[in-house]
Amino acid sequence: MAKRPANRTIEVVQGDPFNQGYVWGNKCGPFIDLTGCTIEGTIAQSFPFNTTTNGNTNTTICDISGSVTVPISGGFTLYIPPAVTGAIQVPAGINPGTPECKIGVYDVVVTWPDGSNQTIMNGDVKFIRTVTNESQD
Repeated sequence: MAKRPANRTIEVVQGDPFNQGYVWGNKCGPFIDLTGCTIEGTIAQSFPFNTTTNGNTNTTICDISGSVTVPISGGFTLYIPPAVTGAIQVPAGINPGTPECKIGVYDVVVTWPDGSNQTIMNGDVKFIRTVTNESQD
């Protein structure tokens, strides 16, 4: 039985590493065993991916690296290096009137040892601009 992806907003701070740990499991049951699995994700401007809205083609903002940290207990970490978060630009058409704005959506996919894929997380991406990084543009 396919499990519905967890819907969570993630916050990415401009110029800082995004390094967040998670545990994947059932509410009232055992953790999901991630032995032999790989994890990766993508941040895109909008959903559905690769569509055209108002003349703009939806594009990937950046990739998210994933690593299984405690396989038997469903533990994994998502990571975006500071060089990548520092280079993220607020997409055209989004008014970043405050230091925080929604820049897109993301999903995280686990690849099982048999090669099949399953989306385990998705949601909005809140981007937090910083004074230091903005002044270097």
